[in-house]
Amino acid sequence: MTTWTRRVPWLLAAVPILVLLAACGGVAWLVGGEVAADRACPDRLAADKAEVRTDRGFPAEHLPGLGDFLDVHWQVDTEANPCSRVLGPTDWMYQGVVRLRPADARALAAAYPWEPATAEPAVWPGLSPYVPAGVRWRHSAAYDEGAAGSRHIELHLDPDRAVALFRLWDS
Repeated sequence: MTTWTRRVPWLLAAVPILVLLAACGGVAWLVGGEVAADRACPDRLAADKAEVRTDRGFPAEHLPGLGDFLDVHWQVDTEANPCSRVLGPTDWMYQGVVRLRPADARALAAAYPWEPATAEPAVWPGLSPYVPAGVRWRHSAAYDEGAAGSRHIELHLDPDRAVALFRLWDS
């Protein structure tokens, strides 16, 4: 028997073992990257929650009747832990302050029955700088019910200061 023929069975046995070791190493590399990403998730989530977004592009279909508003300052939050590896729903909440055009604020005030807010709505700390001093919130259950769609909505309005405070959430 030649040296080559004696080595062939060992080579044939070694190739699948090497392939298996390489595959295990690849899986370990992928899982290690996922674990590292999981460790960064709470920091990314905290930064995302703290960020105050300011734009005009907030989807108007979520807040019907606000007209051609000037801008929206908004934040996102969640009660669940989207960083958890446990499967389950994550309900996202959004709160924002909308600067309205005076004519649109008056039109919105005339379109629904508004009552003085029974309690001062809790404004998230990041958004409080955008709420004018002396604001007098009014609330309309009819607006909330009519505008809700697939989300829950709570809207407070001060037509005199042309500002609205919204809270949207899934559930």
